[in-house]
Amino acid sequence: AGVMGKLGLAAGVGFMVGPVINPFISSLFQACLFATGLQLLSLIAVYQLPSRSVTAAEPALPVEAKAPVLAGVVKTVWKAIKEVFVLAVAAPPAARLILFLRFGMSMGFHVFYTVMQAIIKDKFKFQPTDYSNYFAFIGLTYAFSQLISRAVINRFGKNQTFLLIPCFLLLGGGRFVTATTDNIYIFYSGIVLTVGALGIVNTSISTTITRIASDSNVGGLMGVLDTSEKLAGIGGPAIGGALYAYSTFAPVIVVCMGYLLLAVAVFVGYPRYVLPAIDHKERESTETKAKTE
Repeated sequence: AGVMGKLGLAAGVGFMVGPVINPFISSLFQACLFATGLQLLSLIAVYQLPSRSVTAAEPALPVEAKAPVLAGVVKTVWKAIKEVFVLAVAAPPAARLILFLRFGMSMGFHVFYTVMQAIIKDKFKFQPTDYSNYFAFIGLTYAFSQLISRAVINRFGKNQTFLLIPCFLLLGGGRFVTATTDNIYIFYSGIVLTVGALGIVNTSISTTITRIASDSNVGGLMGVLDTSEKLAGIGGPAIGGALYAYSTFAPVIVVCMGYLLLAVAVFVGYPRYVLPAIDHKERESTETKAKTE
């Protein structure tokens, strides 16, 4: 939980640093140059990560002939979709539940995003400075949620059921408040509820992944979950736009009901699937440790 919280804290600080630097950037070209430089630094940092050596049980894959660019993109997307569906069908119930939660949260964000843009642009008449303050406030709130996430998550131990349920309800309540209020202070209060609860949920779920998956499968499971979020980013805006065209308040209702459904899924699924999976991994770890001693 501590490591996951630090990663989330870094993301929150990034949200705050951007608006702070914004006054020193006077043109779109300068902004693009600065963003490109940061991306290159990120690429260098990723390149410096230690690579996992190939063991005897995992022989190196044969080098395939280079495919055309478009065919390669299509193949990559199709492979990602298959990985998500394989996890959804063939994986243990605990992993499927985590997939459902992460995919549902991502869908909720992208569906609600269509409403949020209309709110901050049409209702509150946001200007560039307002957008900077808005993202800085989100970053500050998310960073604070990560600072307290370790203590909160550890307090609940391996049973995160009654931590996640209130957080999902707060997410739905925060979305509803931000969509319905005409008061800017209440609007930001709703942002606090939403972003704070979101930070706790993200860290809790990421920590649970490390508790249910074996050491060799954690990276793969996180990769598939990340892919499912990207797929939600493809379909979510289209669904949100269709709902908004039907009724401007329809995305809000659907998202709030979705968070309620996620809370019910946690209430039913965590004690039935996740906790036994955690206990099973702990027993395996204990037995392995006893054999090696």
